[in-house]
Amino acid sequence: MRKHLFILLSMICFLHTSAQFTLTQDGFVATNNTSKNYIIYHCDGKTQAELYRKVLLAMNASYKSPYDIISEVPEEIITLRGIQNHKIQLARSEFFDLHYNLTLRFKDNKIRIDRPSFECFFTKNGDRVTLTLTRKSTEPILLRIFNPNNGNVELDKVKSQLESFFNDLCNQIKLSIENNEEPDW
Repeated sequence: MRKHLFILLSMICFLHTSAQFTLTQDGFVATNNTSKNYIIYHCDGKTQAELYRKVLLAMNASYKSPYDIISEVPEEIITLRGIQNHKIQLARSEFFDLHYNLTLRFKDNKIRIDRPSFECFFTKNGDRVTLTLTRKSTEPILLRIFNPNNGNVELDKVKSQLESFFNDLCNQIKLSIENNEEPDW
């Protein structure tokens, strides 16, 4: 019981102190330093190879077909190309499919997660509806998250969902590093 309580408290403390992304009209930036388009997780006492291995193992265990969505430069970079169907809700019955790329870089004691890139779209009455940050696309039907003239958020719910999705994904990666236990068979 104490062990489970310690793990739970560790996770709660981690979630309150972890690096996060915020979505702006220029893309994702670090919440605590908006001049940076990446976040860094510090993992004291872990080598580059250990960090790389733990993240790669966690990703392989988390996805149905990891070889289709993971590319890598061994012990240096992992790029995740994921798809989440019906992930971002626009209206009661309208959901965007989310296609995304997330790149992780490894050094001793730290992981850098570069700004996620993404595309969101769905089909309505035979037409493709595309989500953009500020309507800089040639797609026929566009919805934008930010007003390009003043930077105001026009789709706050969508912005929040995207931030939550990517921050949760980054937190899962970080937690996979902090879990020092090897699974029992």
